[in-house]
Amino acid sequence: ENAPLSLSDLCREVLAMFSDRAISKGISLNFDEAKLPKFKINSDRARIRQVLVNLVGNAVKFTSRGSVNISGAYVETINQQVRISIFVTDTGVGISQSVARRLFKPFIQGDNSNTRKFGGTGLGLALSKKLGVALGGDVNLLHGEENFGCVFQFDFLAARCPGVDVHERERNHFDDVSQ
Repeated sequence: ENAPLSLSDLCREVLAMFSDRAISKGISLNFDEAKLPKFKINSDRARIRQVLVNLVGNAVKFTSRGSVNISGAYVETINQQVRISIFVTDTGVGISQSVARRLFKPFIQGDNSNTRKFGGTGLGLALSKKLGVALGGDVNLLHGEENFGCVFQFDFLAARCPGVDVHERERNHFDDVSQ
């Protein structure tokens, strides 16, 4: 399903879902939207949201101190297409290299003690990877080190919606009101 959406608004929405849990754990949720598109994209909101929920949910689950951060970047391609990368970074328990190699397989978790301690089925990352590929991109672990957190990257393709960018419209509205 393709429809216009603001990626910044969607990221804020996902972070808001986890704010109570983060507050109760004493961790901060941060969003750096500076390098994300300032315009709306045309893509599958539900699937992008699901990947973000899985990645941010895992980051909050496996972080007991520090922070979970979302940031991103995009590159214009041909024919009004953009390749978007969203990064979810945490200061959580991290991951060993041996587990990292198996991470995106269904029903795989770090080890049995993680299943008991943190819960879950081990399906979230496998599903996220499939959704990322279906959206013309991928989901990968960029960096993971035990006791030092992880960085996950979610890439996908989207169409750029024609028209004025989101921030330009807000500035114009503000200018109109202030005159």
